[in-house]
Amino acid sequence: MFWFLLMFQSYGVAQGASMAIVFNWDMLSFVPMIGLSIGVMSLIGRFVGANDMRRANQVISSGLIVAVSYSGVLAILFLLFRVPLVEVFATPGDDFTEIRDLACQMMVALTSGARLIMRGESVWSVDEFLGRVSEYGLTVCDLPTAYWQQLLACAKCQGIQPGAVSTGKNNSFHNLIDPPSRAS
Repeated sequence: MFWFLLMFQSYGVAQGASMAIVFNWDMLSFVPMIGLSIGVMSLIGRFVGANDMRRANQVISSGLIVAVSYSGVLAILFLLFRVPLVEVFATPGDDFTEIRDLACQMMVALTSGARLIMRGESVWSVDEFLGRVSEYGLTVCDLPTAYWQQLLACAKCQGIQPGAVSTGKNNSFHNLIDPPSRAS
């Protein structure tokens, strides 16, 4: 995990701090699950060894219920109280806005089962971008506006029509997008 956090530091201070904050809260969700899995495995081994399959099935069901309940409660807490949870790490007197906003975005993405993919400094071509979208099964991409502009301009040159593009607050390039056309 150290190297992963170090990699995020290379994107900038705010990005590294945001990822470290999110990872601290994320550990709260999965480290107890490791303990639960060890306990469940131990009990299952005991009951299977004693040839008591009824009790082994009870342990499996109970472990699953506890794991899903715990994870569900934490996911709801992370979504509803993400700002106060991130603010725990704020230092008095410093501008924490960028870190807070980015960490809150990451918490929403990770609790909703999203896949966070950071690209390097090189700009992917349209083919590379579409390949990554296909490879990772992405449905939402949060990219800088200038990158969207470049991708959409290249896509238009290649005759590719995006189905839907939402640019959030910055709608400065909707003139690049024609209504989606259906292939006949």
